[in-house]
Amino acid sequence: MLFSFEEIINPSTKITYDKVIESHNLDIAKRICFNSCHKNALKKKTFKDIKWVLNVPFEESIGKILKKETGFSLIRTKYGFWYPMKERLEYDEMLKFKEKYNEIVFLRDNLDISVALSEHFNSEGERTALGELEFQAKWHSCSKSRIKIADRVIDFINSTPHYKDCLHVCSIPSSKLGKVNLPMKIAGRIALKCGVTDISSSVNWASEKSQLKELSFLERWDALETTGIEINLESNPKSVILIDDLYQSGTTLQYVAMKLKESGIKKVYGLTIVKARKDSDNS
Repeated sequence: MLFSFEEIINPSTKITYDKVIESHNLDIAKRICFNSCHKNALKKKTFKDIKWVLNVPFEESIGKILKKETGFSLIRTKYGFWYPMKERLEYDEMLKFKEKYNEIVFLRDNLDISVALSEHFNSEGERTALGELEFQAKWHSCSKSRIKIADRVIDFINSTPHYKDCLHVCSIPSSKLGKVNLPMKIAGRIALKCGVTDISSSVNWASEKSQLKELSFLERWDALETTGIEINLESNPKSVILIDDLYQSGTTLQYVAMKLKESGIKKVYGLTIVKARKDSDNS
């Protein structure tokens, strides 16, 4: 079997129930956001000939994008991951990266990469700008808000390593059979504007999905297994961008990504509009 150079340097990962539970139970942060909890991730450091460092709690998601965009590889330490800088040019490149992804929430889960475009609420408990757009689009069916969200998603895809190379997009299925949800509408606009293939219609819940909001992480997974999912692809895409509106516990995104990989898709890149404020939701 022949493998591409990309597959060798960035191999596909398998998602399993055991891996998801193990990752969920780790006592490590589940998000990195330069705009809030990691404002001071990049700072001056006086240590031998090191002048600046980037410190982050994990390398999932952020490590692959950082490496592809800057060539910098995060280094594991006792307390997480870091990248030490000796030269001003390195610092300027890292600062540029931090500013570009300031609002992005890098997520720690089992997808090949998983991010949200913004947090849902700020530290004062108010909706962020994107959080308000998501609220208006989802709960008030505001088409202007939906288009603004889709265009933000498209801008991210077109300017972000790995995502911009994907030729397929897929939404999380609607919980109500036959109903078009917000992620499906976003995926449709992405396909139209980016010239990629939307496979959302080939991925559906096998039965009516129950509400998961009040369930624990494990209860959610069991409920999804009970619901089941049907995937009927005419071809086997190598990589897919999986779209959802709100990342809360990450259960649904990881479950659907697992099933997509079981169907033969090698890489699944998660992209949600907003991330819930608390990592402890559905613990």
